[in-house]
Amino acid sequence: MADKAAEADVIIFVGGLSSALEGEEMPVDLPGFRKGDRTNIDLPQVQEEMLKALKKTGKPVVFVLCSGSTLALPWEAENLDAIIEAWYPGQQGGTAVADVLFGDYNPAGRLPLTFYASSSDLPDFEDYDMSNRTYRYFKGKPLFPFGHGLSYTTFDYGKAKADKKILRAGEGVTLTIPLKNIGKLQEKENGNITVQATVKNIGQRAGDEVVQLYVTDMYASVKTRITELKDFTRIHLKPGEAKTVSFELTPYELSLLNDHMDRVVEKGAFKILVGGVSPQYVAKDRIKDSVGYADSKKGLSGMLEYTHEFAADFGLTLFKVEENLVKNQKTIWVSVKNNGTLMDTGKIEMYVGGKKVGNNVHYELAPGEEKLIPFSVDKENTDPVIFTTKYKVLSI
Repeated sequence: MADKAAEADVIIFVGGLSSALEGEEMPVDLPGFRKGDRTNIDLPQVQEEMLKALKKTGKPVVFVLCSGSTLALPWEAENLDAIIEAWYPGQQGGTAVADVLFGDYNPAGRLPLTFYASSSDLPDFEDYDMSNRTYRYFKGKPLFPFGHGLSYTTFDYGKAKADKKILRAGEGVTLTIPLKNIGKLQEKENGNITVQATVKNIGQRAGDEVVQLYVTDMYASVKTRITELKDFTRIHLKPGEAKTVSFELTPYELSLLNDHMDRVVEKGAFKILVGGVSPQYVAKDRIKDSVGYADSKKGLSGMLEYTHEFAADFGLTLFKVEENLVKNQKTIWVSVKNNGTLMDTGKIEMYVGGKKVGNNVHYELAPGEEKLIPFSVDKENTDPVIFTTKYKVLSI
């Protein structure tokens, strides 16, 4: 087959995996697979051998990769002329791939997961700890990072330089960027952060850029993710055109779960990053210091000294008691209200005569939001009835 392919001007190899191999609880027992699960992330050996044989023909080789998950492709990434991730395309998938190959469409897809260089980069298959998994915790060098994607044109974010290092409520910081691109971080009285950055198409073709916003909490009271995607938007730019993109970060998007599993926003330093791919970093003692973009064409970053603190504060009150003569029960309506400044979740438990009765009732409330929850007790009950939620107790 390789000899026949050598007669072509360009070799297009369509391979990868199949939905018949990877899935949930499937009768598959082949090297690299276990009942639909993946025991390694390697490309099937027969395909790798074929690609190497095709490469020896000296003709350009394009690999159209079909898969529903990540694959380790170190040799392919180093030696092939192009790789197009087609996932599991539908009926018009072939037409879409052809449009990209022949230049009729300028691609702008972005990877929704990390492509690792080797199965050894990941923890054991049966280890469900998130350490060293996904772009948020992975400390190695990815083959293709989360959010990665190529285009037939090039975009530039400039080089950011902040004129302030500490922000107070209502103040702003300007990021001065070459090519007249302007970035701005501004903390508002309500704790929201406005992030602005200008992106320019410095290539020769019109195209889409997917602008991504990431946040790194530099010094938290608990272990947090190395970095995390908070928002993104797609913009279309003609050659030489520039557009300013604006994002609004809310306190909830800067929040964390503390040691007591309360959602809070802590004062401190946050690194704000805007780019066309997830930021990279170097594994070391202070890994978050290295999070950023080495190339201004990939993105920019700025530091924010956040001055607000936010937390929920749930209150319990008795709303009303109703009697049900038919069922010989009383319905106790309890009001739970978030008197704090941050959305959070909680649960209410009911105790009758010191014993827990019924199921927990879970809720999620935004600041100022209130919810009425009914509980039933026997009409003749004379034992004390107590309701509890986060740090609050209501006795009836």
